Amino acid sequence: SEGARLVAELQARLEREPSDVDGWLLLARSYMVLGDYVKGRDAYREAWNRTPQPDNELKIAYAESQILSDRAALGGDAARIVEEVLAVEPGNAKGLWYGGLVALEQGREDLVKSRWSRLLELNPPEEIAGMLRQQLAALGAPAAAPSAGGGGAPAAPSGPSVQLDVSFAAGRSAPPNASLFIFARAPGGGPPVAAIRGSAGALPSQFTLSDANAMIPGRSLGDFEELTLVARV
Repeated sequence: SEGARLVAELQARLEREPSDVDGWLLLARSYMVLGDYVKGRDAYREAWNRTPQPDNELKIAYAESQILSDRAALGGDAARIVEEVLAVEPGNAKGLWYGGLVALEQGREDLVKSRWSRLLELNPPEEIAGMLRQQLAALGAPAAAPSAGGGGAPAAPSGPSVQLDVSFAAGRSAPPNASLFIFARAPGGGPPVAAIRGSAGALPSQFTLSDANAMIPGRSLGDFEELTLVARV
């Protein structure tokens, strides 16, 4: 496509003129739009290494590219960067979203609720607000009032969905009051595309994952030819 050709030309120019920080930023944003998160991360790293004092916009963009290209980043450098941003700008919307994912990875549900509730107070677009309300409800947070003009009902299953039966292996059982997390992610890694939370004590049972359970705004189960499904107590 024309867009891919222009991106390739920019990549080639930067290989000849690697000191162009703005060029690396443009290349990184272009790769992110194209969904090539690994190349986007690599381009942001080039800009990062050439920027003596990265601002919060670059910090969050670089952390986002790391998280979307490798889920392990939620427990590594990207997590540290997100925390740095929230320490000086506690109302940073992307910081609150990814900060919630970082806290979820750490099992700190109270912090997840706090950050995503704060994000919901910023009146994001209704598509995102509905997803936040659904995720907060799954975490047991008090119901939040919908933003002006929006409905408060949980998002109904939409688009493609995955039904799965979950049960323990013979001889296994859940600890008392244990939670069950079920999520779908791309085989190559990255944060969950969709996730739900339930009670491990209800197993065996059937669950449905759909775009109503999306964890990343704008990403759909239908965007992937293959998904890895995980159930974790």
